[in-house]
Amino acid sequence: MYRKASPNQLTFDNFYLPFGGHLRSDNRWVVLADQVPWQQIEEAYGELFSDDNDCPAKSARMALGALLIKERLGTSDRETVEQICENPYLQYFLGLMEYHDEVPFDHSMLTHFRKRFDKEMLADINESIVGRAMGNSKDNDSDSDNCNDNDNNNIDADTNDKQRPSNQGKLIADATCTPADIAYPTDLSLVNEAREKSEEIIDAMHEPFMGVRKKPRTYRQKARKAYLTVAKQKKPGAKKIRKAIGPVEFGAKVSISLVGGFSFVERIGWDAYNESCDLIEQIEQYRKRFGFYPESVHVDKIYRTKDNRRFCKKHGIRLSGPPLGRPTTDADLLKAQRKIQYQDEVDRIAVEGKFGQGKRRFSLAG
Repeated sequence: MYRKASPNQLTFDNFYLPFGGHLRSDNRWVVLADQVPWQQIEEAYGELFSDDNDCPAKSARMALGALLIKERLGTSDRETVEQICENPYLQYFLGLMEYHDEVPFDHSMLTHFRKRFDKEMLADINESIVGRAMGNSKDNDSDSDNCNDNDNNNIDADTNDKQRPSNQGKLIADATCTPADIAYPTDLSLVNEAREKSEEIIDAMHEPFMGVRKKPRTYRQKARKAYLTVAKQKKPGAKKIRKAIGPVEFGAKVSISLVGGFSFVERIGWDAYNESCDLIEQIEQYRKRFGFYPESVHVDKIYRTKDNRRFCKKHGIRLSGPPLGRPTTDADLLKAQRKIQYQDEVDRIAVEGKFGQGKRRFSLAG
């Protein structure tokens, strides 16, 4: 069962504090609360529940808000709930009307909250937030008293397409593998640990038969020596490690687009794939979001396939990287091309920074 909460945004002036005073309007949680499309989330979240008479679920704002708090603070589920209990700004962010000194829900509820927000719903929320921030939102939802007047909030995309230039802006695309927080199968020590565990099992099983049967050979001394030969090297090299365990990257592969400092997760999955196949779809998604193709696309070498080059040329898009064929003999032209190529590589630093932020600051690294 689910009871839809009021879409009206609670003002920080009306938030009741039993110990007196008011919330600050410039607080980061107050500012963030104005940027999240709570009404849109409320409508999508309510469709996940039936209309029976069971115990009503927590509101969409409390569910998603708790997950956002957890990620921004980098805390565990238990610590997140404790922080919410102690901080009136976090309770305001969750949509509460006044401060309470008891926990709003058990920490185990965060597990259920994570299951309810799938990647499609989170992608729609991200699109709406970025659209508001960039001023190009097609669903300019308002949390004011006139929030139900959807006809006045929609933007005529066809009209804007005629007024805007054919190509505009920069699209930066890249993909990465998110390392899972487990040893398998990239850690050489895991192989040695598995061997040692196996030897302990053999020893325990053979103990009742000591003096009766001959113990199976395990070649543990040779195996230990082979492990230390590689493990003690400061830089064993990829070939030696590959020969020892055959390591591979293990984790979900994520393909993203970066536009104006805002990132969009275009694809995420556990199956191996060539990210260059996603570029055309990412460019079309750019056009769908903003109404025009990008002026330039900044990618690494793996994306510069014949199909991608042909598509970009057809739509007047400059693809980063050196042009095909022999370098020009014109010194001035060659210098200008290299200057553009250098700037293209500088522009791509932003997407690498997003990967680093996601892996180190947030939970993208498992």
